[in-house]
Amino acid sequence: MSKDKTQENGWFKKKPAAPKPPKIKHRGLRRPVTLLCWAVLIGSTSFGVYKNMTAIDTHTVHEVQVIKTKVIDTHALATFPPRPRLVKLRSGT
Repeated sequence: MSKDKTQENGWFKKKPAAPKPPKIKHRGLRRPVTLLCWAVLIGSTSFGVYKNMTAIDTHTVHEVQVIKTKVIDTHALATFPPRPRLVKLRSGT
């Protein structure tokens, strides 16, 4: 009896190999830096919630007294011409 290419080790036929699923690489899920970042995130969020819950109620004091405004017309001052410069003329010798 002749061996086919599909036979291996005598009488048993080689089964076609099932395709393997691709390997998924999980990088950095439990690294110390990642754990530290998670700890900072959770800590800061919990601290913010704590500060929000324990905040002292502050009340803004609104002014009751009305301050009267006085309008001063400064248009005349802005258009007032400056003093002319005195120019000394040299007289001939």
